[in-house]
Amino acid sequence: MTEYDLIIIGGGASGMSAALSARAEGIEKILILDREDSLGGILNELIEVGHGFIEEGITGVEVSEELKEKVKKEKIEVKLGTLVLDVRRDKRIKYVSGSEGVKEVLGKSVIFATGARERPRGELNISSNKSAGIMSVGSARKLMVYEGYLPGKHVVIYSQDVNSLYLAKMLLVEGAKEITIIEPTKSLKEDYGYKAYLDAFPNVRMLYNTKIIQIIENGRIEGVVIKTAEGQEESISCDSLLLSVGLDPSKRLFKKFRRGMDEMGMFVSGNAEEVSYDLPVVVEKGERAGKSAATYLKKLNEA
Repeated sequence: MTEYDLIIIGGGASGMSAALSARAEGIEKILILDREDSLGGILNELIEVGHGFIEEGITGVEVSEELKEKVKKEKIEVKLGTLVLDVRRDKRIKYVSGSEGVKEVLGKSVIFATGARERPRGELNISSNKSAGIMSVGSARKLMVYEGYLPGKHVVIYSQDVNSLYLAKMLLVEGAKEITIIEPTKSLKEDYGYKAYLDAFPNVRMLYNTKIIQIIENGRIEGVVIKTAEGQEESISCDSLLLSVGLDPSKRLFKKFRRGMDEMGMFVSGNAEEVSYDLPVVVEKGERAGKSAATYLKKLNEA
């Protein structure tokens, strides 16, 4: 079984930053495992400039490419298309990939940079017959970026985070004719400048303190019925309903360890620790985790 000084699960912004930080601290044998076919995580889906949470004038794809080049330059080993199945307390990691099948590797230290996952749409308590045209914001973004398809031209977005506003901007750029954003709260907590951008378009409507109470469907979504805090109801025609229920840290692989992970040489990084939409915060968490792993390994070698 191959042993590494440090194994990082997840190759997004935080995972790559952790690897580069550990390398800068002198850690030699580093492995990044990622289930996707390319490093970068969600950065690869941010194809528009001016995200607010990324340096103005560049895209997430550009940030991803820059980090990937640094990882390549440092000769950090990467396994893509690799799904981690289990992590044991002794830091033995079982994974599966198309090229290797099921294998195990051993790490002296492990960083979980597993990111965040979308919450299930069942949390919205909106009944539906699973008609076509209803999907999560994340699925819609992937459909546009990787498949080149527009989810719809008359779109209703149920918003609970900034992902919905970024998607609205993408939809406008790609040709959507009408967008209605349903916000269940009285105001947006943080919009990263998207609201000002969207307000400039007459075909974009934002409704606050409003809920979806019914989906009108006939094999495919045809519209929704909304209800305001004042009790007013309105029917909105649409050909697509995109749901942004929010994100939760992806803890599947490490939640069983509970406390004392640092003492075991296991560290959590980026959105797997706490969801943030600020790239500098995510990168900083990755760098901190890389340094923590390096400190642990140096103490281990001194013992």
